[in-house]
Amino acid sequence: MSEEEKLIISKYERKSKKNTETSRGLFVKPKNPPYFSNVDLLGKMQKPGVGLAQDFVTRFTLYWSDISDGVGRQQIATILYLFFVCITPAISFGGLMSDVTDSEIGTVEMLLATNVCGVLFALFSAQPLIIIGGTGPLLLFTQVLFNTCKKLDVEFLPTYAWTGIWTMVFTILCSILNASNLIKYFTRFTDEIFSALISIIFIYEAVHQ
Repeated sequence: MSEEEKLIISKYERKSKKNTETSRGLFVKPKNPPYFSNVDLLGKMQKPGVGLAQDFVTRFTLYWSDISDGVGRQQIATILYLFFVCITPAISFGGLMSDVTDSEIGTVEMLLATNVCGVLFALFSAQPLIIIGGTGPLLLFTQVLFNTCKKLDVEFLPTYAWTGIWTMVFTILCSILNASNLIKYFTRFTDEIFSALISIIFIYEAVHQ
């Protein structure tokens, strides 16, 4: 067997071995591993800020492509579809918000909040495809908070604003402390029991009215 034939067979064997490892789901270590590649995000808790730094590093290189890939004639239909997907719940939940808050928060405020938060989230979170808008749990929370403020004779809008500020503070602390690592301890039961609670509350309100 000639040297050239041996070289061809050797290349074929290496290629076959690599394809077999990939098909079995084995991790093939790259020659130039990315930054923070040795961090186990779902393992033990890392130092504060490690997960946030990795998110920034890994998403920064794709930041512009996330936006530029959605610009073109073929994406016009998708953009119009997402526009109505965002505006429809804002209008519907805005009307419901107006009912539960005695018109202190209405459709106009809901549209403005959805617009501003959606744009800021898309620009600074590097996740432009996530839809921001009103939801059922937000409506129920707002209703409970409004009724509590009414019973305690406290102004609702300042209380609602400070609730949002404290929520922002806790969210930032959770991101810095890598609290998302705890997601591995949650099961579908957590999501399903919460969904069941929301459904029961909506059914109760419909029957009560």
